[in-house]
Formats: sequence, structure tokens, C-alpha cells
Amino acid sequence: MKERCRTLDDVARLARPYFTQLPFTIDQTLVDAHLKKDPTVTHALLTDASAALATLSAWTPEAIEPALRAVAEKHGVAAGKVFQPMRIALTASTVSPGIFEVLVQLGRDVSLKRLNEAAALAT
Repeated sequence: MKERCRTLDDVARLARPYFTQLPFTIDQTLVDAHLKKDPTVTHALLTDASAALATLSAWTPEAIEPALRAVAEKHGVAAGKVFQPMRIALTASTVSPGIFEVLVQLGRDVSLKRLNEAAALAT
């Protein structure tokens, strides 16, 4: 987060997802603009990403990255098309540290729960 923050307000805003317990809410503006923009595709991407992550034995960036890139390849989209809805699902923001690091910091249970909840919002 350090390189993305200029003020203490930036730190507080970007750190919020790591200290917020479930239920975790995403601003409706973000839901409408990003998750519901193409709801069928977004739902499929988030669902497949969650399923791929759930099968991992190691919860490390080195294990997570190829699993998520395989989801993008399966759908024939650039990795960013998978990562951005995930970023919104995980952090309720369009800006965050790298998605693999976010997943590791949040942990498996919180990450999968937030991804599944966001997939449901996309429908």
C-alpha cells in the first residue's frame, strides 16, 4: 500500500478491507459500474476464480497466480478482466496492492467468502 498512499486518509481507505470483518459491503456505485456492467461474464469469472482458488493446497502468490491466469485463459480474456472484479470483491475499491498479495493477506476463508458474495451481487 505504501507506494499508493500520499496521505493518512489514503492509508485508512486502502487498509480498511484488511480490518473489516464480514459482512463486507461494496458501495452500490462500484457494484453497478463494475460487477453489473456485464453481469453474466463477471459472475462466471468470479465463480471460476473462486473455484480455482478453493482447490489450491498452498495459499501463496506463487500458487495463486497461475490458477487465476488459467481462469482468464479459459474465458479468453486478459488477466486484468479477472483481477479487477476480484479487486472490487476483495477490497471494495478499484485500487489496491497486487491481487495476489491481497488474497494472501486476507486469507483463504475471507477471500473466498468475499468472492462468492460479489459473484452473487453480479447477477
